[in-house]
Amino acid sequence: MTAALPPPFDFMRRTCALAPHDPKLNDLRWLVGETLRRRVLAADVAARETIRACSDRAGPAVWPVVWRVVIEDAPLRDCRVFTPEIVTPWRADAVLMDRLRVGLDSIAPLLGLSAATAKEERV
Repeated sequence: MTAALPPPFDFMRRTCALAPHDPKLNDLRWLVGETLRRRVLAADVAARETIRACSDRAGPAVWPVVWRVVIEDAPLRDCRVFTPEIVTPWRADAVLMDRLRVGLDSIAPLLGLSAATAKEERV
């Protein structure tokens, strides 16, 4: 019997895919995603307003990737439909990973976290 793999977003944290060269930023980006998950599960009016604000802040190219990976637990390869102009799978995955990172960094302040603070601590 083999153990089940964790959800893709949690696996990204374990493998430091969210910030390969900075473990603190990797954990912070995961925390942003986890906070977003909890807000979605809360489903009250304030949570809905926060989610709408996060969607507006992230933008139309980034938000679908964040939503699919963080909330729907989809692997990054399932988001390739959001980059139809990129035909090479590994390039599409690189663009999608960048969009995920940028999205998490952009919505962090709306969730009470700050990726910018973590970046300043690194310098």
